[in-house]
Amino acid sequence: MKRSFWICLLLLGALIPIGLFCFFPVPSGWSASIGEAGIANAWQTDASFLMQSERGQLYFYERSTQDDFLYRNFYQNRLCTVQSDGVKRLAHRNHGLALLDSKLYYRAQNTLRCYDAERGTDEVVGTLSRDLLATDRAIEADTGLLIRNDTLDETYRVDADGLTAVDLPTRSVVFDAKQYRLTEQGALIREADGTETVVAQGFSNCRIAATDSGVLIYHTDNRDNLILQIMRPDETIETLFSCAGAFRKCAINLGTDYAYLSVDRYERYGVLETKRYADDSVRGTWRIRLSDGGQEKLSEEVYDGLYRFDLDGFFACNAKGRIVYIDLDGQCVQKLLK
Repeated sequence: MKRSFWICLLLLGALIPIGLFCFFPVPSGWSASIGEAGIANAWQTDASFLMQSERGQLYFYERSTQDDFLYRNFYQNRLCTVQSDGVKRLAHRNHGLALLDSKLYYRAQNTLRCYDAERGTDEVVGTLSRDLLATDRAIEADTGLLIRNDTLDETYRVDADGLTAVDLPTRSVVFDAKQYRLTEQGALIREADGTETVVAQGFSNCRIAATDSGVLIYHTDNRDNLILQIMRPDETIETLFSCAGAFRKCAINLGTDYAYLSVDRYERYGVLETKRYADDSVRGTWRIRLSDGGQEKLSEEVYDGLYRFDLDGFFACNAKGRIVYIDLDGQCVQKLLK
């Protein structure tokens, strides 16, 4: 009887690590050089991970909502750094908003706090008269880090001495030696020689970026469809991609003359019923040539974040807590969290 007991105990001890690896993503090291190129905080609906490269050091913070209890206690809400021998967990902080300059900014009731990964310090940045809410979001702007609440129409700039209420900065780009500005009312304005001309209007939840081929415009229309368009040098606007759906998640980043787009969507999404589109050809990861609008579906894989820190590919993450590095053809080169 005792012998059987000890045999069972040994078998249990051998199975526990195997079981843990079934629950947790297995971290791997990253030995390739990490640069600072590209749009580091890519356009995305709601990425499961915040990622940032600082002086060749890669950091990530997972903010997805996993159902698995063991998983939540292993990676979720933890700031990590990626080294050649694997992933190192640095700090556990809830409600992360932004990852910038090796610092994690997070909310704690009415307080914005900052954990500095390089110094190992945790400090109060500033306080508000109200609690920082789940609807507050961080914006990386030319003027610095902003905390924005669209519902309350409040914007605060993160300063050295606290939070300062400011107006939401106007989005503007320079293309073809002209300045283009996006107004709060959703109009795209050209500014030249002291005059303003309305080029297009009717945009909502809009973002713009200047590329060699034109001004890239990502927005929703009056039917809440996601639309990716480009304004050419003659100021005509072409639609590159559009997507309907009751619930969608989207991640976008740029390569040389290409936009990379990953889309997930449902026909119906709710507590009572969740339904995907039958034989959905839209769902997946796409490459769109900006010069002529040519489309190529790279894979059926869906990512809610595409981060680019070099010229060779993207760090792609998903809601299942996985991070992979994909090349410019959408092929997985290495699994970081698998």
